[in-house]
Amino acid sequence: MDCKDINNERFWLGLCALAGTVFLVMFVVNARRGGLWTDELFTVWATDPSINPWQLQFDRLRYETNPPLHFWLLYGLRQVVPEARVAGLILNFTVVVATVAAIVMTMRRDGRAWLGYALAILFLLNTATLIYVQEVRAYMLALGLCAVLAVLVMRFIAQGRGRVALLAVLGAVTGLSHVYGALFAGALAAALVIEGLVFRRTEVWRAGLILGVACSVPFLIWFVGVSHQEGGTLRNIGWISFAPEHIKSTIDGIVRVFVGPVWVVIIWVMALILALSSPVFRRSGLMVAVVAVIFMIGPFAISAKVPILHYRYFAVGFPALMLLLAMAVCEVWRAEPSRLRKGAAAILVLIPVVMSLPVSWVELTAKPVWRGAEVVRTNAQACPSQTIRGLIYPDAKVQPIFPFTYEYLLRGTGLKVTGSDQVADVSDINCRIVAWVEHSGFISETTDEALLLERLNLTNRERVPLTIQRHLNGVVILKR
Repeated sequence: MDCKDINNERFWLGLCALAGTVFLVMFVVNARRGGLWTDELFTVWATDPSINPWQLQFDRLRYETNPPLHFWLLYGLRQVVPEARVAGLILNFTVVVATVAAIVMTMRRDGRAWLGYALAILFLLNTATLIYVQEVRAYMLALGLCAVLAVLVMRFIAQGRGRVALLAVLGAVTGLSHVYGALFAGALAAALVIEGLVFRRTEVWRAGLILGVACSVPFLIWFVGVSHQEGGTLRNIGWISFAPEHIKSTIDGIVRVFVGPVWVVIIWVMALILALSSPVFRRSGLMVAVVAVIFMIGPFAISAKVPILHYRYFAVGFPALMLLLAMAVCEVWRAEPSRLRKGAAAILVLIPVVMSLPVSWVELTAKPVWRGAEVVRTNAQACPSQTIRGLIYPDAKVQPIFPFTYEYLLRGTGLKVTGSDQVADVSDINCRIVAWVEHSGFISETTDEALLLERLNLTNRERVPLTIQRHLNGVVILKR
């Protein structure tokens, strides 16, 4: 492939269309087989279209650990499309289309449409995009906003001019999309300041300061507001610990999901070392390095005080980091004389694309969707007591997810799920459904029937024949 092919707009438009087709097929296939898991069911409950906006913001969202932008948008959309999963998928797909259009149009204005299509491909065929476009959560919105903001910032640096007001508005919106969205926007702002100071570009460091203020102020207003509410935000991250095992699982998850298996990571690191031998890459990669360090290391530093670590949170900024890296690689291909260094730089952005399909497929397959509701609803008529034993969180002020998710999935059946704190015998339960548990590997992975009943505070003195239906992180126990 020669330089003329690389800069050919039709060539890249064709590749972008192919990537879009692959993305669409993956989207449709996974949307058809997908379902909702615990965090998504909280979003469904929180954005119930029958409540008023005041209840949404000051009652239900006080339990949420992220800013409210996604919830506001989904709540508004559900006034027209009440079905939560459909509304969520529509919103996410709209974000993807808008993000791709914004990236391409931004590059076209500079006469580099081919680069816009290349960046769009990287965004579409990114593990994080393919996974989180399926989730009725805040990830996809934040992911798209971070990607567009990253491209606009790099364009601003390349041209030495641009609409700072647009950066500020987009930074403020990104700060209201997700905690890690605010962190990524702040990392971009810091990188702009450093870039401007190092290379004595006044317009760049000023833009960084403006962006930093714009993304920080709305986020801090939200944070201060919710952290003082009863049962509010800070109490809901108690399940995260800053313990060695949690830190290790976070790092393992980042590497596994956003790069690939160990052998792929080794190739990527080797390519990075070779690319760093290029002065062009070191110069063009300064922004990428500053943003990556702040975005990747920042949460670990913050977690020493308040743990906020989980590998999936990093999905918010990972595609945007790849776009920043791709624009640095573009400079290497333009100005680096060594073909070996060019090839190494190209590998840095190609590996995530190549690994995106197999990795995202595995992650989506392992998603702990609440499958038990299908079985329970089918047997609703065989439950005169209308009460089912399950596991629910004891303090709804701290974490209302479990009671309300069960309630949502059983709507219209009259069934209610209660806790399993009291001992009961199977023969005394006036319902074919003995127990239903979700989001608990500790229970569902118990293979011995007697031990499973024991963990649910159940006895079976009369040896009633039981059927145990298991699924990922869930189990339904039925009388035969």
